Amino acid sequence: MPFQDTLPDNPRGINGPLSGAMWADRSMRQETADEEEQQYPDMKYLGQGNEGLVYEYNGQVIKYTDNRTEVVAAKKVWNYAQSGNPIACMVPVLEKPVKIQAPSIMERALNSEPNYDPSVRSMWRIVTEKVETFDTEDVLILNELSKVFTEEIEFGDYDDPVRAAELSPMFEQMINCLQANGFRIHDAHGANIGMKDGRMVLIDLGGSL
Repeated sequence: MPFQDTLPDNPRGINGPLSGAMWADRSMRQETADEEEQQYPDMKYLGQGNEGLVYEYNGQVIKYTDNRTEVVAAKKVWNYAQSGNPIACMVPVLEKPVKIQAPSIMERALNSEPNYDPSVRSMWRIVTEKVETFDTEDVLILNELSKVFTEEIEFGDYDDPVRAAELSPMFEQMINCLQANGFRIHDAHGANIGMKDGRMVLIDLGGSL
């Protein structure tokens, strides 16, 4: 993976220590990582999810993923922006997603147990704007709001009801926008939400379609 020495000793992913980093280390070929280092010198580790690794570079967020659904979502956001109709509730995608690793059809066809090679898979780069994110207390409130709007629970349990009342209209605006544009809302929890121009935006596109 690019700039491996910038990762913390024990980076945590959604499913526990090293989940995204372990995925990237297994899946990304060294020549791919070298090419990314040359294109984005001095980029720094920012975070990870289940199957993605995220870096920061010059005010941009660079994500490496093999999640095709996330790629499709990013292309949709990119295409809307290029047509002059940016989706206000989605983090801006700054360039068309690029396939940076593309094993041949023959490689994929022959890749099976017991000698399965995780690096025989396509990998994509998604570049988005870096936006403001929420602190821990707000993330917990947004998690409760998400459960209410997805009807997982009927009423939220908030440590700070006043702050919840402040965040709720913006959260509802984002949810309505996501649904109006054909995106799913079940992954719209606190850690996946940021702020841009006074509006909440979804910053992780992996579960949005």
